[in-house]
Amino acid sequence: MKKKIQDKVKKFYKNSIKYRDDKVLKKDLDKLPRLIQDYFRKINLIGKERIKRVRLSQKGLFKLKPDSKWKPFSAEQYVNTEDWSFLWYAKIKMIPLVNFHVVDEFIEGKGALKAKLFNLITVVDEEGEKLDQGEFLRFISEAPWYPSFYLNEKIVWNKIDETTMELTITMKQNQISGKILFDNLGFIKEVTAKRYYTNQNNITFEDWHGFYEGYKEFNGILIPTDFKVCWHLESGNYCYIKGKILNIEFN
Repeated sequence: MKKKIQDKVKKFYKNSIKYRDDKVLKKDLDKLPRLIQDYFRKINLIGKERIKRVRLSQKGLFKLKPDSKWKPFSAEQYVNTEDWSFLWYAKIKMIPLVNFHVVDEFIEGKGALKAKLFNLITVVDEEGEKLDQGEFLRFISEAPWYPSFYLNEKIVWNKIDETTMELTITMKQNQISGKILFDNLGFIKEVTAKRYYTNQNNITFEDWHGFYEGYKEFNGILIPTDFKVCWHLESGNYCYIKGKILNIEFN
């Protein structure tokens, strides 16, 4: 799997960044909703380069099932905002010397989730239209880590109330919508949407939430470093990952 990861990472960076000096200007905010304009000012995005490539590292805890125990994980993630793609490679420590190696990706509009035990035995191998929707949603929901993506002209904004915006965006035949919630200081604190949830062979359309806090400065931009992701199921809340950004690099 490591060789495949290395090859995929190379593809992320084989194409040069278009318009490297493409900076976020005040006039770029004119067509955006007031909440997003204020958010850009809050995180010091104006005057900074638009974020085209991202490389970040994480650590935290992961829960494989609602009734499982939390397991420590470490991960690296690569993002290409020009191609709307990401690659997440994680190691989840099940017990000492036993790791799950997980690859979660969205590339060229297609999602894939693969997990191996000892990096040899395949235990998860998922793909298909429902996963495409979920991975596309993940890419959009993690935009607080590459916030200039919100300038994309294909995003349709709809104001819900004074602290909530709805975002709708389409890639090929895949359209997703989600809500972005802001705290009383104007920072994004939550992204929520409907996403397909798989429980063994049963797939349902459920409420899915990503939470952000702990904004810190990277490359002059304020980025949330603490995150948590949860399903709101009929049986109760299932939070399956909570972690921290250790480092993040742009372009």
